[in-house]
Amino acid sequence: LLVPFSIQQSKSSEYMKALKPYTKKIKEKYADQNMQNRAIAKLYEDAQQNPLAGCITSFAQIPIFLGLYRSVTRLAAEGRLNEPFLWIPSLEGPVTA
Repeated sequence: LLVPFSIQQSKSSEYMKALKPYTKKIKEKYADQNMQNRAIAKLYEDAQQNPLAGCITSFAQIPIFLGLYRSVTRLAAEGRLNEPFLWIPSLEGPVTA
């Protein structure tokens, strides 16, 4: 379910790493912050890359993880996590001796 989001996020990260030397050259070339921003925006436009593409996929994953967290906390509140799972004797937490 989350694999396509992870793949898209890692691809976006790789694209941004590939563009980093070019952005560094632009920052060295222009002293004015406004000109730097325009040149970097033009670079991203020419490369057809959105610098926020990796963040957007992260936002899509947040509701899924929040739902998982809430379901586990509800199970813990109902006392249903005391059953063993694989090598773990109890999913409630560390077992005190």
